[in-house]
Amino acid sequence: MMDAIIQWLAAATLNQTPEDFAAGIALALLSVTGVLLSTSLHPPIRITGFLCGLLSQPLWFYIAITSYNLGLFINSIFFTAMWFYRFVPALRAKKISPEAQ
Repeated sequence: MMDAIIQWLAAATLNQTPEDFAAGIALALLSVTGVLLSTSLHPPIRITGFLCGLLSQPLWFYIAITSYNLGLFINSIFFTAMWFYRFVPALRAKKISPEAQ
């Protein structure tokens, strides 16, 4: 099993262009950071999380388009809409949410 994982990792990294590899790394960093920070009780941290999530969306589209993955492309549309849907109220928040007090 471990050999299969190592072979897959080698193929996934060696068979990519530098641009695709950089997009994948940036996508992982921005997406995970966005999800983690967007769940904060503190509005400034939450807004930073939403910004990271929104910044990751062009990378999702890039990867979906270059890999000809329709499902990923459709998911990217919905995730972009969801990031915006939650980002706008976060911008309006003036103080820490009641749960944090």
